[in-house]
Amino acid sequence: TFEDVVAALNQVTPHNWAAFLRSRLESLDARAPIAGVEHSGWKLAFADEPTEYWKAREQSDKNLDVSHSIGLFLGAEGLVNDVLPASPADKSGLIPGMRLIAVNGRKWSPEGLHQAIKDSKGSPAPLEFITENGSFVKVFKVDYHGGERYPRLTRIEGTPDRLTESVAVKSR
Repeated sequence: TFEDVVAALNQVTPHNWAAFLRSRLESLDARAPIAGVEHSGWKLAFADEPTEYWKAREQSDKNLDVSHSIGLFLGAEGLVNDVLPASPADKSGLIPGMRLIAVNGRKWSPEGLHQAIKDSKGSPAPLEFITENGSFVKVFKVDYHGGERYPRLTRIEGTPDRLTESVAVKSR
């Protein structure tokens, strides 16, 4: 039960675990609770270039994650696996199960999608997707102008680096 979990956690480290867990389990906040990361001396930031790990994961998984820019997770051959709620892709009407067949007038490819998102930065024009859904073909305009965005942790200057300390202790 919830009470058993709280009791077990309190045996490890006394804390108001009930309030802590409820705030996370019952929250309707759109943002993830990242205060713990920030207290460890790091913050979530975004860059316009993927990390080497991100690139390798995309290649090995054969998936495309552009969730932090337009809100899409794509599988092989442009299949829309997921759409983040309230993202530009969601607001345009894209849904899981569709398949992208063209982006900005060019046949869909992972490289082409990346380039179109990159080119969106500062452009007033929306991204234009042509999709296939069963026997239907439809055009969607994705109102996004921010370029590529990839998450990464960056250090908060002048704060202790508790995250690295924690990882170092566990790897001994």
